[in-house]
Amino acid sequence: MAIAFDAYSFDEAGGITSLTTAHTTSGSDRVLAVGVMSDTTSDLITGITYDGTSLTKVGTVTPSGGTRYNYLFVSASEPTSGSNNVVTSASSSTFILHHIGSYTGANTTGQPDSSNEETQTTSTNRTMTTSVVAANCWLVGHLQAEQTTSAGSGTVKRSSHATTFFGDSNGTVGTGSQSLVVNFSSSKNLGVIMSIAEAVAVAEVTPTPQLTTLQVG
Repeated sequence: MAIAFDAYSFDEAGGITSLTTAHTTSGSDRVLAVGVMSDTTSDLITGITYDGTSLTKVGTVTPSGGTRYNYLFVSASEPTSGSNNVVTSASSSTFILHHIGSYTGANTTGQPDSSNEETQTTSTNRTMTTSVVAANCWLVGHLQAEQTTSAGSGTVKRSSHATTFFGDSNGTVGTGSQSLVVNFSSSKNLGVIMSIAEAVAVAEVTPTPQLTTLQVG
């Protein structure tokens, strides 16, 4: 089954220790990705749950001389279908922003296929790259900049928030080095990218007929 985009949700708030947002998933072979930004000088994000189940942290990028930590999480098992809460938690009060994206047709365990932490730099635009392992993967990424972001070549931005980017390749990519391109004016920027693998088809096993010999006598 090919991967497809399912749904997107967004929320942000300041002076909190947890941010709760309802997100609705549908379809089969679901996977959930959450990009988080915390406006603080410390690594305060302790975890994310969806319907009470913890997600796996893919990467954390620490700001250099700044205050905005960037994270990317992915579901460790198939998330519950329907409307459920995404809860991002912090160890102390801070500003939290999270982007939530769900996809169908993906492997429900063993994600991500690959990932890469894009450390902070100052540039115009950013090419986020990871080394994809499996065939027919999609790329998903989260990036923080100081200018308005938009999608570049081979990239779709799912979020409407100006200075953070959450998006994907909106289609399969090849194996090896593959990229998402995020456009913006010159600014500090940092992010995390990953590839998610498609669901593996399970071959049907046809039982072999057995011949039974009856003994008479």
